[in-house]
Amino acid sequence: MSAVPVRDLVNVIHRLTPRDEQLLMWLHHHQLLTGNQILRALFGSQRAAQLRLSTLRDLGFVARVARYLGGPAARVGWTLGLNGARYTHAVLGLASPRSAVLAQRNAAIAASPRLGHQIGVNEFFIRLHAYARHHAGCELAEWWSEQQTAAGYPDVHPDAYGQWSAGGRRVGFFLEFETGSQHPTALIARLDDYRSATESGTCLPILIWVSTASHEHAVHQTLAPHIGDLLVVTGLHPDEPAEAGLLQIGRQGVRMRLSDLPALPSPDVR
Repeated sequence: MSAVPVRDLVNVIHRLTPRDEQLLMWLHHHQLLTGNQILRALFGSQRAAQLRLSTLRDLGFVARVARYLGGPAARVGWTLGLNGARYTHAVLGLASPRSAVLAQRNAAIAASPRLGHQIGVNEFFIRLHAYARHHAGCELAEWWSEQQTAAGYPDVHPDAYGQWSAGGRRVGFFLEFETGSQHPTALIARLDDYRSATESGTCLPILIWVSTASHEHAVHQTLAPHIGDLLVVTGLHPDEPAEAGLLQIGRQGVRMRLSDLPALPSPDVR
């Protein structure tokens, strides 16, 4: 049975809702989201999410990817389909992508050895967005990918940059996502980059999201002598990022919420 040809964007763009548009922009910037992440961030039920994703796939806006990343079954994710890529490129003023180029992009995403890492980075921000849906006064104000962050802050190389608003305060932070697969000493060189960046005015907190309490302890022990004037905090993967007890490296004390980080200056919310 041959595949159903994708209709031109102009003939189906009217089918997009604001929620669909947000999802497509996320997939453009953050490559891939799992079905469960999309459900928690944007939908009220699994059936509603499945039906909408199926419709968007039929219209060529999204594409389904399955990849085994450990565990009992393959991980199912979603990325841009041809019309999804056409839409996001049009919104951003970019040249419309060719189908062969998009196929190559999606194959690279699916085969990337960093796919599990990317899903983990995305998970942090998906949890924040999902939390804000159910808590008045909270908002994931900014979620920048690694590439967007590199363009905005070329002197540092975090996994992502975010802004979180809660209780009338907006905080900005760089995210370093750690799984424990590398020794904490690997973070020392990155701290040097952050320290150098302070000379050009980049003075934002660094949040290292680690897998376990023992990993967190090792990160603190390793990095404490190298912190200097940097504000570096750690949090644990199992915890809710908005409520997680963040622990500042180099200081003993109680854990803080994400919204307790230093507030951004009002006029310069970047």
